[in-house]
Amino acid sequence: MISPATASAAMYIGNGITCIALPRKQLGEVYLNGTQLPVNDEAQAGWKFMGITALQLGATLLVADKVLTGDDKKKMNMGIAAGGAAAAGVFAVNGFCPDMVK
Repeated sequence: MISPATASAAMYIGNGITCIALPRKQLGEVYLNGTQLPVNDEAQAGWKFMGITALQLGATLLVADKVLTGDDKKKMNMGIAAGGAAAAGVFAVNGFCPDMVK
C-alpha cells in the first residue's frame, strides 16, 4: 500500500512539473473564463515559483517518509491530511471557483 507521504509527494511533484513545463496561457484557456489579464508577468513568475516549491515539497516528503518512524510519522501524516483539508476548504469557500473557473 502506498503511504500518505508518497501519494502526496507524487501529487506535488506532478503539479510542480506541470507548473514549470506547461505554458500557463494555454492551461489558463482550459480552466479560466477570460476575465484575467492576458499578459501577467507576476502571475507567470508565481506559477513557476509554485512549481519549484511543489517539487521541493515532494522531495522532502519522500525523504521524510523513509526517515521518520512511529509517532513522528503519524504527526507527518496528520499534517498531510490537515494540509489537504485546508486546501480543499479554501477552494470550497473562495469566490474564485464560481467566478473565474469554467
